[in-house]
Amino acid sequence: LEALARICLESYRLSEALAFLDRWAAVDPTDARPSLWKAEIHNRVSADLPTLMADYEEALRRDPSNAEATLGLADALRNVGRLDEAEDRYAAHLERHPEDATAWLGAARVA
Repeated sequence: LEALARICLESYRLSEALAFLDRWAAVDPTDARPSLWKAEIHNRVSADLPTLMADYEEALRRDPSNAEATLGLADALRNVGRLDEAEDRYAAHLERHPEDATAWLGAARVA
């Protein structure tokens, strides 16, 4: 399922990729990658921010320490004006990854 989803992503068959990602997520409920890949698709097609946030939240439910999901959710929260929550996510990310310039930039934008 991972390989099929990757092939669809690389050939821009995004709706097919989403179907494979849903199946992959159902088969392996501990892997955060299907949700992260769904977030990538939703970024490409300019999906609404609640959809994007749901993808990152699901990835974090599967892997609470996932850096990509934490930062993605923080950015989405910032973009919808939920600044206190975004600030908390950036702070949590920066505790584990103090060298991440992207997180520092996001935190500065919140401030």
